[in-house]
Amino acid sequence: MSFLQGIRENFGRKLLHSKAKKVDRRKTYNNLESAQTVGILFDATSDQDIEAVRKFASSLDKAGKRIDALGMLRTKAELSSHTDRVGVNFFAAEECSLLCYPKSVMALQFISQKFDILLNLCPESSITTDYIVSMSRASFKVSSQLDDEEYADFILQFGKETTTAEGGKPRPKPNAGTIINAIKQYLSNIAKA
Repeated sequence: MSFLQGIRENFGRKLLHSKAKKVDRRKTYNNLESAQTVGILFDATSDQDIEAVRKFASSLDKAGKRIDALGMLRTKAELSSHTDRVGVNFFAAEECSLLCYPKSVMALQFISQKFDILLNLCPESSITTDYIVSMSRASFKVSSQLDDEEYADFILQFGKETTTAEGGKPRPKPNAGTIINAIKQYLSNIAKA
């Protein structure tokens, strides 16, 4: 990250913290059974993750839920190779303002929707994903990682990439399938309590 990019992100994060407090939403606990509308935000840089999200969205759709999935790619050039994917919208991380806030039409439409539940499947926090989650008007926000835990109602913690797993090898960041399985498990267990 360049020095200028770091300054932009730091300023953007400070401003985001105050903007997030002004989001008008009614917090309501929802699980995958009670929610009628589900928003899914995910890192779309891996075909494996895209497929995991598509299968998950399809299963929710079959259960009668209205699904909107938004995948984040790195560059605008990658968007053209994903236009044929049905059921998923995409935006490029480089389509951001000077403060690193997304400004693509797809991202802004996603943020404006009042989902019953928003699922952030991105394995790492970025100012772009934090902005989408924090500014969303979703009733219940579930996230895998965020810079500020106040942006979500339920956060799944996974080991950091720098920690080591058994055998001394670095633990990889979780993929979308791993995060989806954790969401299913935890939200189901909470619903039974």
